[in-house]
Amino acid sequence: MQRRDARQGPDGKPLRRSWVLGPAITKERGTRHVKSHVVYEAQVSMTLSGIDNRTYTAYGVMDTYWESKSPHSVEAHHELWKQSGLLWDPMSVRTRDVEAPIWDARIYFLSVWSANLDRIVREWDMVTGTMEYQVAQR
Repeated sequence: MQRRDARQGPDGKPLRRSWVLGPAITKERGTRHVKSHVVYEAQVSMTLSGIDNRTYTAYGVMDTYWESKSPHSVEAHHELWKQSGLLWDPMSVRTRDVEAPIWDARIYFLSVWSANLDRIVREWDMVTGTMEYQVAQR
């Protein structure tokens, strides 16, 4: 079943779109399950501002609306910190320790976007893998 974004823009359209990929048969513990897969539109935004290349502040926003227990939420980030004692940079998709900052703003910006693009590529690989599996099952 498709889940529609209840939030609306000024034009009355949903803020995020979604597409149903159709039912897929999955196997868990020897049992076959029919499950629908849905692709949801999301956004990742980042702003980097400062007075020079070494004095800057970074702001990032990751859309976690569709994930009820997102690994990218503030709660998940805090829980990981409590469990591990390490404070990871959430904008870098937890690939960088905040105790070892990148001082050059350009390098930081590019490393953060590289990590985010890697995550996006992994998600699209999962979508295409699901679709290929569905086609192979028919």
